[in-house]
Amino acid sequence: VPSREEFKVLYNYVSPEGHECKWANVLKSTSGWPEGDNGTDNVGFNAKPAGYRSGPFNYYQFVVYWWSRTQDPSEDNYAYYGYITSAYTMFTTDYSFYKNYGYSIRCIKD
Repeated sequence: VPSREEFKVLYNYVSPEGHECKWANVLKSTSGWPEGDNGTDNVGFNAKPAGYRSGPFNYYQFVVYWWSRTQDPSEDNYAYYGYITSAYTMFTTDYSFYKNYGYSIRCIKD
């Protein structure tokens, strides 16, 4: 499971100019997202919309959130994550959230 810094290495690899809204499409799969929201998957990352769980009865689809292994030093129950949504093609690790949310895990090859 990647650290926040390893996710940032991926970010810098696919977007050296820092255009986060433009480059997330190169990570998204070419199928599986709502019509018109599929990506180009230029780097073979093949991000599918796995959805996430925010409680026992709350499930959201057409997004994908991945936990990093990096804890938020200011909050014991928080960890950093990356995400891509269907409507907002962004991938960032600038935020942390409750570790009890049902986000996915994604390994990254060195």
